[in-house]
Amino acid sequence: MRSAFLGLILGGLVAAAHAQSPAPTIEEVEAQIKAEEAKQAAAAKTAREAQSRREAEASRKAEAAAAQAAAQQATLIIKTDTRCQLSINGEGRGWLEAASAQRTQVSPGEQLIECAGAGRRVEQTVSVDAGKQAVVQLALPAPERFERVSEGVRDNVQNLIWASSDNGSDINWGNAGAYCARKGAGWSLPTVAALQSLYDAAGKYPQSWRAYDGTAYTLKPATPLILISSCCFWSNEQNGASEAWFVGLLSGGRLAHTVGYAPGRRALCVRRS
Repeated sequence: MRSAFLGLILGGLVAAAHAQSPAPTIEEVEAQIKAEEAKQAAAAKTAREAQSRREAEASRKAEAAAAQAAAQQATLIIKTDTRCQLSINGEGRGWLEAASAQRTQVSPGEQLIECAGAGRRVEQTVSVDAGKQAVVQLALPAPERFERVSEGVRDNVQNLIWASSDNGSDINWGNAGAYCARKGAGWSLPTVAALQSLYDAAGKYPQSWRAYDGTAYTLKPATPLILISSCCFWSNEQNGASEAWFVGLLSGGRLAHTVGYAPGRRALCVRRS
């Protein structure tokens, strides 16, 4: 800028010379340059100050608009006891973590809050006014102990997956173990304790079973999801060299029989979930 201005000044000197006017001194030229620079600097400063005022005013208006909008909105603070996917009025709001709370703005009025996770779901309706907030504590219901899955029936308490039915016919202990092994990696006969967990003393799901002599008995399985065809099921535990333990769903007790015995015995396979 300084060189361009100097060119103008020199051009003026040339014109003055042609007009036979006295040429300005170097000091006068320098003074004119400084004066012009000061003038341009002042103009730039004024422009910057004007821009700053415009930006400040825009920011003030934005804050005022935001405050006004906030006053017209309601606030929900949502907590949960189990990690779940949250939605409000059908709109997904991502994952809600059990260890934290989610704060969100909504339009005033009635809010439908839903959260689903770990095979469970909760739904709750709350109403909140403009400018107010509501704290919502979601409690997902406890999962059902047994649920049907692609591989069989999951026991959410024992963390096991049971076959959806037993083998369906009399089988001795050795063949029972082989039957379960053929189902694939991880499948085996259950422990005594696992089998006993399938007995429900309250008899919520009673099942009639008729012994070989025609006597009718009532079995008490803990779930109707597993189809059973007899009273008694081999465990994977032996009682000495020639016997193995089995569990009956008549009383939930364990008994031992020779490993070659088959009448009334079944293989009910299981694996870790």
